[in-house]
Amino acid sequence: MKNLISGCISKWMIIPVLALLFVSCSKNEDTTPAFQGGSKTYKLYNYSTGSAVEAGTFMFSELQNGGASATINLSSGYRLAGVKFKSNITVADAQGVELVYADLGDVDGTSGIGEKNPVISSGTNAAIQYNDIIAKTGYTVKVMNGSNVQAKGTIQ
Repeated sequence: MKNLISGCISKWMIIPVLALLFVSCSKNEDTTPAFQGGSKTYKLYNYSTGSAVEAGTFMFSELQNGGASATINLSSGYRLAGVKFKSNITVADAQGVELVYADLGDVDGTSGIGEKNPVISSGTNAAIQYNDIIAKTGYTVKVMNGSNVQAKGTIQ
């Protein structure tokens, strides 16, 4: 009789534990932050001919949580179908060495579009705030085709 009672109690204890598990798993922690409305757009240039030729744009948008997202849009003359360009934000240190401030991910060579939401600092692995990123004058957004710069623009 004692085993029967303890067996029933053990089985009935599983139900609240399962219910708690389902409730705790229902929240999606990986949702993309929504846009708040502020944005700033800059021009990208290609220098392969020796002078600056407009090659697209990059834009930072403010998220509801104050963070920043980035969108890159290459002009059609600088796209390469089937290629994935790497993009990042760089800054030069005191010796002129370029350091990666943030990885902006891939830019699709066919569409010319690349998006990063949110923008994450390479040094701290934390989200970069919109107001901080648009204040980074002198920082450069680069779109790379291997070791060649496909396009770049300066945050000003």
